[in-house]
Amino acid sequence: MLTSQVRIAQKLYALGFHILFSDADVSWMHDPLPYLKQHLAHDGAPHALFTTDSLDTHNNFGDDGLEKGTSPFFNINTGIYFVKQHAGGQEFFQKWLSFDRRGVGHDQDGLNNVVRGKARSSDPNLPMPQWQSAERIVWAAVHNSTAVSYLPVHVMANSYTYHVGRVHKLYNSTLLAVHWVWSGKTPESKVANMRDAMRYSDPPLYYGGSNLTLLTMDIDRPNSPPDFNQRKIDETESMVRFHLNAANYQLQQAYYGMVAAAALRRSFVLPGYHCFCAKNWYMTQACRINGEKHTQFPYMCLLSDLMRAKLLLQGIQIPFTTYETRVVHVREWPFLSHPKVPDHIKNSRVVLAPGKYRDSFASSVTSFEVHLSELPAGQGMHAAVPWPMNTRELEELVARHFGSFRIIHLANATQLLSNGWATADWQRTFDTHIQRYVTHWCCRDPKVMEALQLPRQEELQIVPKKWRDLLSL
Repeated sequence: MLTSQVRIAQKLYALGFHILFSDADVSWMHDPLPYLKQHLAHDGAPHALFTTDSLDTHNNFGDDGLEKGTSPFFNINTGIYFVKQHAGGQEFFQKWLSFDRRGVGHDQDGLNNVVRGKARSSDPNLPMPQWQSAERIVWAAVHNSTAVSYLPVHVMANSYTYHVGRVHKLYNSTLLAVHWVWSGKTPESKVANMRDAMRYSDPPLYYGGSNLTLLTMDIDRPNSPPDFNQRKIDETESMVRFHLNAANYQLQQAYYGMVAAAALRRSFVLPGYHCFCAKNWYMTQACRINGEKHTQFPYMCLLSDLMRAKLLLQGIQIPFTTYETRVVHVREWPFLSHPKVPDHIKNSRVVLAPGKYRDSFASSVTSFEVHLSELPAGQGMHAAVPWPMNTRELEELVARHFGSFRIIHLANATQLLSNGWATADWQRTFDTHIQRYVTHWCCRDPKVMEALQLPRQEELQIVPKKWRDLLSL
């Protein structure tokens, strides 16, 4: 948030309004007024409530009140805040804005100095704030007539606590809002996380344009070993190895779905992956960030955990020849559960499953009989098809039997399309380019890196080994 917005909040506050502010990247899940009314029912402390950059809560189960861990040592985030009318409110805003003139950074830096004082800054002129731990209150260091408290992450979440820690579900709490920070480095990562939560507002054509045809697939998602969630910090490396193996295993299944989508010129619905270690820009502890204790593995991966969201959301672009570039647009893994996707698309679905094995050199796929059978209500049709195929054979089969379906679902893409692209040149081109859409995992503890001679981060691998071996020839 810019300082100009603090000035607007100050002007509105001066008119006698209570201020409830949220950044543009906040999704409101429920009406916050019932939660805030308890603080409006009296004139006393706390006077201002703020979200934090915390990834966990100190509150006991069933405690949806203010953050029990409120202290001068929490970093305040200005994405969501509430300031009620009180005697010192005007001066509080003035003190906040005064730090803009001191060049201490943006508005959030200024607020942290106002509230936390010397607990946050090395400035010798800043005092330590008065802290009433039992009351969950910090009296602002440079304006000690304003009492501040913090909003817990199971009531006002961020992207990490919503998707990874799922703290609101663990606490069975009514989640009021999500501030989509901790979403990765790019705006596209933030968009992807909002889409995964069905909270991003896409235009109608995104959900059901007349030319929208989809390719979906099953993948085998690993689950956690029995002791995985109980492993200690000194066992982090074993968790990292499991995560990397699981991530590559799932990506290399999704590879075949992406091949099929490119061959059939369909949009690809990401299958959704299980993750077993958070990704960050500094070390994790027991695969959790900042040692938080809430996350239970696996969680459904964020797009930026495995893929480069900035590139992927522009479409997977494969320049096969000077004159032909295939572009595969993607949809988030919960896409078909979205209420905005029309029923006529959801109901136009065929599942292609491996049927008769074929000798690739002995018979054409179009020489096999294909019979459609109806699946249980709402699941579409089913067909057993010959396998293995290459992309040209898949195109021929779909054109003859399944082209009218809006959704083609591959029950075992790895098996069905195990012959890959029909030509070696297209195979090589696809494999070279698709790897660019995959990201890395980060980060190891520097002490582990030194002791085991391991890198800080690990590149993920989407191209299956048999095709990687061909690339190296």
